[in-house]
Amino acid sequence: MSILHLLLLLLSLLCTTLAVSITQHNGIKQIYPTKQNGRQWTFTQPKDPYFDPRQTIVKQSDGSYQNTEPQTRLEIHTKANDVMWRDVELTGYFKVNKKTGDKMPQLVLYARGGRHTTKGGGCDGTSIKGYYNFPGDLFFKKEVWHTGGYTARLSNKHYGQIINKWVGLKMVMYNTAPQNVKMELYVDRNATNNWVKEIEFEDHPGQVKGKEHKAECKNPITKRERAQDATIYYGGPIAAFRADDIIFQFKDLNVREICAGTCDQVQQKGCEGFPDSCHK
Repeated sequence: MSILHLLLLLLSLLCTTLAVSITQHNGIKQIYPTKQNGRQWTFTQPKDPYFDPRQTIVKQSDGSYQNTEPQTRLEIHTKANDVMWRDVELTGYFKVNKKTGDKMPQLVLYARGGRHTTKGGGCDGTSIKGYYNFPGDLFFKKEVWHTGGYTARLSNKHYGQIINKWVGLKMVMYNTAPQNVKMELYVDRNATNNWVKEIEFEDHPGQVKGKEHKAECKNPITKRERAQDATIYYGGPIAAFRADDIIFQFKDLNVREICAGTCDQVQQKGCEGFPDSCHK
């Protein structure tokens, strides 16, 4: 084999590696690379030991699925000894077919908490949430406990509502310091795999308060009382795709543990193999 052929072969292998590094399931572009040996989940069928739709979902002729109840929680759980969902990129494509109520029709992507219930005082119901509602606003909220620990809207932007056509949403969250949390929301407006970061926000301890305080809720790391303005800097067993007051179709749901942050932060997370994830 000539040197030229060898160089062409090496170039081909390099291009293949780069192509794999920027795509995920079904060729959908990823914003950040998957952490080396990190967790990832992709929806393929309802009978999945990690997946709990909490209702009947119906397969459509185009291969997508549709909810049957307007209040929807599509949860991706964590088994014993699995890593919790913390630094993650949640991806999905959605088609809102109709609004069923006036309370607040919306799509929500979230992680960093457990089951959102009032049992046990709601202390496990923490989350970092990215919203796309109808009339068409994009924003974040932090939930320090369920249900009274919500903050006000963070980084609110009017985007316009997209009804009866497919749209892609990505919610990204990762730590930029031991207790600082970065949130990013991306939209693929025309479902063409063209992702645009529309809003972002970085939360710091003491910066944003939940609506109410609950003294019995503890920080799972320090075991101390969880402050009303605490950041949710730790992982949780559930990542989820939520919908309220809409009937919608969904496809290509994916959750991945990612490498993101500055180069120093990426190295500290054990992501040295992915220098492209560094923010210069």
